[in-house]
Amino acid sequence: MTYIVYGKKKTEKRFKPFDMRDNKFVVNLFHASMFTENDLEALTKEINFMNEMNPEYTFEVRKRG
Repeated sequence: MTYIVYGKKKTEKRFKPFDMRDNKFVVNLFHASMFTENDLEALTKEINFMNEMNPEYTFEVRKRG
């Protein structure tokens, strides 16, 4: 199972894939960061931290396929 981080500004309607390496939103999944189940626990902690430090944004982890 692979996981992708999605995020959006709280004023926006749609979530976009997020590139964790470059810290930016991307349009194409090809450029999005992908993670495995082995990374899920650390990734969840990182996403919680990102949500806490960036109150104007919302981030979440989603399963891919």
